[in-house]
This record gives sequence, structure tokens and C-alpha cells, in this order.
Amino acid sequence: MKPIIAAFDFDGTITTKDMLLSFLCQLNTRSENILNSIKLIPTLFAYKLGLISNHSAKQKLLSQFIQNFSLSDLQNIAENFAKTKIPVYIRPDALERIRWHQAQKHQCILISAGLEIYLKPWAENMGFDQIIATQLEVEDQKTQGKIKGQNCFGPEKVKRLLEIAGPRENFILYAYGDSRGDRELLAIADYRFYQRMSE
Repeated sequence: MKPIIAAFDFDGTITTKDMLLSFLCQLNTRSENILNSIKLIPTLFAYKLGLISNHSAKQKLLSQFIQNFSLSDLQNIAENFAKTKIPVYIRPDALERIRWHQAQKHQCILISAGLEIYLKPWAENMGFDQIIATQLEVEDQKTQGKIKGQNCFGPEKVKRLLEIAGPRENFILYAYGDSRGDRELLAIADYRFYQRMSE
């Protein structure tokens, strides 16, 4: 019998809101966050108009909010965020679905464009088998908010899933998503759930 994989998007699928900006706002003062947001308005408009890619927009966002952070400091903030903030926004139906798959001994994979640095401690605590997420470049134990490789969005989700799971025909896939960043993942699934767990 083929192994069964349950792949879950995070923001908006497991949670009731996008958690990336909430995390980034933990890193600076309120006035700095307001200033950073104002500076990013042109980037937001360019992205909405299709003038720049999701990857480029994400890179500008991260670079604006994460500047010259030591890895250890960022990890401490991320672990606290995973422990105290994320649980507040978890959808009960999503949690129920995760627990159902785990009870069936299915391999549960969290696959998100969010940052691995805060998703990993949360997902490990939840018992996920694998975490696929956007990573940050680290140099001399510091990060400037640069994305390592590609933003885990759209086709990149499928690419990275197959890298760890092997050829698509070798497993049965349940996929859960809520946005256009999940379309490619949902398209290859045997069982797909868009927006609500009950659908």
C-alpha cells in the first residue's frame, strides 16, 4: 500500500490570519514598524499590479524588517512567538484535521511560505513529520532578512515536497490550502481541501 502524506499550508489554512507580519512586528518598536510599513507601500502596489514577483516582494518585506539580527536573538524571539502567539490563531477545525491524520499514522508535512525560524518550533511541538518553509540566509551568525533559495510559494511548494517525498506516483496526497500560493500543490493532490477543512 502506498504511504499517505497530508500536506498543510499554514497561513489562513491552519491559522485565522497571516502570521508573518505579526512575527516581523515583534522585532522592532511600534514607531519603527509604522515607518517600515510606509516604506513598503510602493512595493505593495508594484506587487498588486503584477510588476514584481511574489519572491521579490517578500524579499523587500523581510529586508525592511529584519536588519542585522543575530541568529540567536532571532531564534529566541521566534521560539517565544511559536509558543505564545501562534496558538491563539489556530483554527479548531484545522487542529482536528491534523490530529485525525496523525491518528491514522499518515505523514504530516507543514508546507508554507512563512519563515522556518518560527514555524519549525511550532510544527515540531505539534508532531509534524516534516517542515518545508522559507529559510533565511545566515552569515557569521547574523541575518539581514535575505531569503535562502526561493520563497516557498506556488510551484516551489510542489518542487520541495517532491524532493523529500519522491516521485508523485509513489504516495497518496491530501493537500490543504487557502490561497493562490497553494494552487499547484492542490492540483497534484488526490484529495484537496481549499479554504475550509470540511470542504
